[in-house]
Amino acid sequence: MLSDLKKAPLALAMLLTVGGAAWADMDAAQKGSLLVFSNVEVRWNEEGDLIQDTFITLLNDYPGHVDVQLYFVAGDPEVDEPGVRLHPGWNFEGRAYWEDIPLELTPNQPSYWSAVTGHGSPGPTVAPWQVLDPGYPPGRPDPDVPGERMLRGFIYAWAVDDDSGEEIHW
Repeated sequence: MLSDLKKAPLALAMLLTVGGAAWADMDAAQKGSLLVFSNVEVRWNEEGDLIQDTFITLLNDYPGHVDVQLYFVAGDPEVDEPGVRLHPGWNFEGRAYWEDIPLELTPNQPSYWSAVTGHGSPGPTVAPWQVLDPGYPPGRPDPDVPGERMLRGFIYAWAVDDDSGEEIHW
């Protein structure tokens, strides 16, 4: 199992670079176990009102349940906001800052959820995106839009065996 997040980008890089001919045999109809949601972003205006959310969708099209291992990963560098708090980032204390989030999908279950709340339909609730940077006000200062706040990053997701936690082909 990829027990250390540092191995996950390496594994993905290896997957993308191993055997150039392998790409010729791949197509979008083939199932796989690793998913990367590369652009998860939420934003708040100056008053703290939500102005942008990201919805994540997963589908279990098998007639049995499956456990999914999610890693929520901070996408911006560490920032110390004076008088507010330290915002961990991809370079937090010399390592990627991430949260380990388990998820179980029931048979033939499509599922989606809001990054901000972790709530969706049908099925499970996951941790809200702010688990990466908890506190008030939400998120961190937006470097591009003064007064607004944001929190962005990405998600690695893969199917795992419910007993051992080892990766499985799903």
